[in-house]
Amino acid sequence: MEKDQAENLRTKAADLSGLQMSTLPSRSEVHGKKSVKRKKEDHQKQRKVSMFWLTRLLLFSFVLLIVLTVTYKYWSQKVSTPVHSENKKGVEQVEIER
Repeated sequence: MEKDQAENLRTKAADLSGLQMSTLPSRSEVHGKKSVKRKKEDHQKQRKVSMFWLTRLLLFSFVLLIVLTVTYKYWSQKVSTPVHSENKKGVEQVEIER
């Protein structure tokens, strides 16, 4: 029987595939490691998101505190103004003797 032209290529491919299989890890090892890494990354992302909301809340409260402090003299007069009545109903004047 005669050798066809592709026989040399087939033998080289068989030799190379044997070498490649021995050096590469199996698919389950590779994908198994990715799923563990992916779970770890998801946990870290979830932690970052929760920290992000906490940071946003603290920043908002700090800015609100600054705004209230700066504008205190404008709105404090309306809030802390005592009630004055015209007829002084319910008010009794007391004289103190010495």
